[in-house]
Amino acid sequence: MGPGSAALALEGRVVASLRADGDGRGRLPRLVEALLQQCDRTLGDVDAFVVAAGPGRFTGVRSALSVAKGLAWALKKPLVTIGSLEALGCLQEPLVVLGDGPRALYVAGLALPGERIVYAWEISDFIQYYADSAPRVSRIVGTMLGPVRGAFEAAGFVAEWADVTLDAERHMLAAIEHGVGCNVHDAEPRYVREPSITPPRVAPPRLSFADA
Repeated sequence: MGPGSAALALEGRVVASLRADGDGRGRLPRLVEALLQQCDRTLGDVDAFVVAAGPGRFTGVRSALSVAKGLAWALKKPLVTIGSLEALGCLQEPLVVLGDGPRALYVAGLALPGERIVYAWEISDFIQYYADSAPRVSRIVGTMLGPVRGAFEAAGFVAEWADVTLDAERHMLAAIEHGVGCNVHDAEPRYVREPSITPPRVAPPRLSFADA
């Protein structure tokens, strides 16, 4: 989803934000500390924590959740998790695409009125599905849309593309609008794609250090 970021909201509006590429070197705890110092606040002033729960890059999502859960637990504060597709506005948009590297993507589209359906796709497979049976849409909203847009245009599909920045400020705004607190222990990554690595069914043999 790009570099990490942190945002601070007061009385229902975002008042400050920082990105890891400009402060914190990608280390979320330091980024949070720098943001609070910038706003002359401390962790003790925080009423609740909001964290992006994915889908997204495996390490980034789990790291952010670990930091947020640790802070919420230690300070006994509420925790709100917001999914990336929620932050992109998939409750209002006809088709939302969340890029996941150069070849894969997550797609959320309307299934029935008021309902969303989400899939993980290879770009080439989704292009084929879109050509064969998916309803046409004139507007596609998402993040990291470059490879997706290129594939669509190469296949001859025309649409309005809205590439947005998926950062802490956007997640915070979604949380202010419709976020709901959760139990710290229940906050888990929202993965759509099946794990690419599965544990072996048979444990490997134990190593023996006995003398022959």
